[in-house]
Amino acid sequence: MNGKILVALLAATLIPGLVFPTHGAEGNHVLAAGSAPKSGSAVDVRPRPLAQIPVGTLIGEGEGVPKGWTNLVMLAKPRLGVGDVDSVSKTAAQYSGTFLFTILANVGEAKGHDEPSYFLEKVAVGGALEGKGKTVIATSDQTFGNELGFLGKKVFATGERVLANDFRQVARTKTMLVFDAHAYVRYDNKHCRMIIRHVVLVAPKTGRLTTFVWLLGSDGKGGYARAETTLQLLPSSLREDRVMSVDGQKFTLGIPADDAFAVAHIPQGTPIRFSPPLSTLAAVRHFNAESVVQLETELQTRYAPLAARVGLPNTKTAGR
Repeated sequence: MNGKILVALLAATLIPGLVFPTHGAEGNHVLAAGSAPKSGSAVDVRPRPLAQIPVGTLIGEGEGVPKGWTNLVMLAKPRLGVGDVDSVSKTAAQYSGTFLFTILANVGEAKGHDEPSYFLEKVAVGGALEGKGKTVIATSDQTFGNELGFLGKKVFATGERVLANDFRQVARTKTMLVFDAHAYVRYDNKHCRMIIRHVVLVAPKTGRLTTFVWLLGSDGKGGYARAETTLQLLPSSLREDRVMSVDGQKFTLGIPADDAFAVAHIPQGTPIRFSPPLSTLAAVRHFNAESVVQLETELQTRYAPLAARVGLPNTKTAGR
């Protein structure tokens, strides 16, 4: 019984269940997962899995960046903290924080230009383990001395399958990557199936990397709709306290339903209002080359500059 609870909890924590039809415009440049186009005008809109961080990669502490990468985008450690937490056994609660969802990125600099020209070389995801004084990208078979036990290995193996199959890159340019994840999210005090959209963006002149996240729901017509009035501008090297919600009514004889666990909220940073153009572009379900360029233009010109001003008064009004 504990094993079933752990697997369900891990799946909810990692944002499972993506089902994306292949959708791409003819003539668009097709890329390897997470990699940058060769041409500045190339756009990839074919849904594809994200690249995986190499096993054994050490995650630095604080602002430290792993060797071979320029940016730690996110390291998320889940914990049960909202709702009917007492419905979950102590063992399951303990293992809920085992798998640390990690996003890394590498910013490259193009050579042979009079002025600096930067691009987003790659973005990758992985599952990390904490133990023995280090945080390392691991697998259920390569734990680097960390004893997981039978249930721990089962949880970690589920995490590996989720990362391999359930995250989808949906748009890519030389300086931007967009990926979507379906999740059960606590929304209006209910566990609702929703979409969390992530954008990793690089400023071509400075190389500054900025990450945005926002929440999408259904528009009732087969498309997406914004679920909140703001997006989140994430801090650099975010180490997220990923709070999970528990709905005790979703357990039958101790076994959780798919929606028994949910993310309490999307990753938090600086909330910023959607501008009128971004209100529409943010909810595009199937991108084409034109909508990708429009999305990146809006983010690069109106939103990315706010990253340098986070913490100052009146930095949350890009939509005005």
